[in-house]
Amino acid sequence: MAGNVLIACERSQEIAMAFRRLGFSSYSCDIEKSYGGHPEYHIVGDAAQIVQGHGVWVTEGGFPVCIPQYWDMIIAHPPCTMLTHSSAVALHKGLHRYIDVLEGARFFLLMLSAPARFVCVENPAPLGIAHLPPYSQIINPFDFGHPFSKRWCLWLRGLPQLLPTHAKYVEHKQWLKHCAGNSRRRSHTFSGVEMAMAEQWGPLLNE
Repeated sequence: MAGNVLIACERSQEIAMAFRRLGFSSYSCDIEKSYGGHPEYHIVGDAAQIVQGHGVWVTEGGFPVCIPQYWDMIIAHPPCTMLTHSSAVALHKGLHRYIDVLEGARFFLLMLSAPARFVCVENPAPLGIAHLPPYSQIINPFDFGHPFSKRWCLWLRGLPQLLPTHAKYVEHKQWLKHCAGNSRRRSHTFSGVEMAMAEQWGPLLNE
């Protein structure tokens, strides 16, 4: 199948492997090592550089990845600590600085403007003073077969909105409360969402 997919700022490799299971060439990248069990498909490095394409990188497993031009699709999960509504309290208390918000916004916009045919950037609802552009869509796990709510905003370039695959659960739990105190579980991307991205957006790479 055509196309190279990069999942930026992903250590779990969950989305990267969803695309691979459908036969697409897909890699994750982060400044830290992966914990998804496939180091041969994870690039340890600065996502700000890797999303630009035009380079050769060596995966955590020692395999070279050559991108002669641009990535065809980028799905990015930039750090949200300084950009979300919840960070407003920390900012007010002086635990965060406004310059940190600006730096977070700069990195976010770099992901969104990456030179790829298709781009999706995921984050929670943003802090107003970050001045991020309007998001394209809001999704929840309960739209994709999971009994949880976790409000994600998606910023899309060249991609259609993600279509729900299941009817909304009448009773669902809030994911952040369900996994309080565990940052890795809080950042979890649910399997139903991962497969929806791969199944709905992957075929665009062949067009």
